[in-house]
Amino acid sequence: MRENGAAILGGVAVGLALIAGGFIWKNHRASEAEDVAAQHYAVIEAAGDAEAGRVADLAHALRAQHPDSAYAVLAALHAARAQLDAGDAAAAAATLQEAAGAAADPALDGLVVLRLARLQLAAGEPADALATLGRLEAGSYTGLAADLRGDAQRALGETEQARAAYDEALTHLDAAAPIRALVELKLTDLGGAPAASPEA
Repeated sequence: MRENGAAILGGVAVGLALIAGGFIWKNHRASEAEDVAAQHYAVIEAAGDAEAGRVADLAHALRAQHPDSAYAVLAALHAARAQLDAGDAAAAAATLQEAAGAAADPALDGLVVLRLARLQLAAGEPADALATLGRLEAGSYTGLAADLRGDAQRALGETEQARAAYDEALTHLDAAAPIRALVELKLTDLGGAPAASPEA
C-alpha cells in the first residue's frame, strides 16, 4: 500500500510538473509575441516620424531577435520604404535583399521580391530585376510579376519577350485592377493587341 501511495504521489507530482511547465511555456510564448509586436509598433512609429536610420536600426534588431517572425519581414518593408523616401535607394534594396526569402508566408515573401525587383528596375538594373522575379513562387502575384518582367525585358531591348510578358499580365490581372490600363498601353506601344477580357 505504501509503495502504491508513493507511485501515485510520484505520478501526481509529474503531472503537476507537466501542467506547470505548460503554463510557463504558454506565458513565455505570449510574452515573446507581445515583445515582437511592440518592436514592430516601434518600427511603424519611427517610419511615421520619417526617421529612416532609426527605422532601419529597429527593423534590424527585430530581425536579429525574431528572424522567423512575419513581423521581421514587415519591419524590413517599412525600413526599405523609409530609406527610399529618404533618397537612399541602395540601402532600401539592401534591406529588401536581406528580407527576401526570410518569410515563411509565400505571399509576404512575394511582396518583398516584387518590391525589390521594382527598385532594381528604377535603378536601371533590368537584368537583376529579372533574376529577382525568378525567385517568386509559381502562382505568386502572377499578373504583377509579369508586368514587371515585361518592363525589364523592354529595358533590355527584348521586345518580343516584353510583349509576351504584358500579354501574360493581362491574362491574370482582374478587369478592375488599377494597373490594367497601363499594362494595355505598354502592350499597345510595343505593337501588341490587348485581349478582350482577363482570365476568370
